Amino acid sequence: MRCPNINGLEFSKKNLENLQAVRDITKNTDMLAKAFSVGTFATIFVGNGPLVSQLNIANTDFAKMAEALGAVPKMKRHAIARISYSAYRNATSHKEREFWKALVKGCKNE
Repeated sequence: MRCPNINGLEFSKKNLENLQAVRDITKNTDMLAKAFSVGTFATIFVGNGPLVSQLNIANTDFAKMAEALGAVPKMKRHAIARISYSAYRNATSHKEREFWKALVKGCKNE
């Protein structure tokens, strides 16, 4: 779903805090996915010789790793929807409500 264009939108102080919380969740979950990937590959290769690396590759469950990485966007979406729904219910103007409703539904500008 494409995000609506809302002219003249001004946020209340509480909803500015909610907006910052959404930004923080986005930043933190993106860092989590990167750290998880880098950490796994560092465990396999860093400081290990070829034999140990080969053993680590054989013992790493890449299917579980992919499953775990796939859960990060779901966790992010759920956390954003929770904040957005709460902000929607507490919005002080129609434009704020329209914004948070779009976020609850998962709008994206691409």
